Amino acid sequence: DHLYRSGTTAMLGITQLGSRQGRKQFVTVFNLASDGTVQLLYPLAGDGEGALPDSGNLPVLEAEVVPPYGVDHVVAVTTPDFPFELRGALRAAEGQRAAGRFVGPIRLALARARGKGSLSITELYSAR
Repeated sequence: DHLYRSGTTAMLGITQLGSRQGRKQFVTVFNLASDGTVQLLYPLAGDGEGALPDSGNLPVLEAEVVPPYGVDHVVAVTTPDFPFELRGALRAAEGQRAAGRFVGPIRLALARARGKGSLSITELYSAR
């Protein structure tokens, strides 16, 4: 319920609740901007394979608020297996207005996780 104003910094992170019982979890985070543009947030170059750290805490975003303003939806998917299809689809759609392309890849990643994955969505509200 927080409104981020132009020029301020938005910060977002992931915290894994509960025990992973030593299981590796791969994290994929992307933003669907208010105009439908897809932006991969994690993992980026230098983030390795994109596994959740042992601490269960992962800073994902620290960025200045710029246009387009409105409501962005940040989507985080965690899976015990490397999400090849989901990440490939995100790389192919980076910077495009392609929000509708991700229902299938997300469903596939979560089906393969067999109850050991998760999907989280949060909104970021921004204005001038």
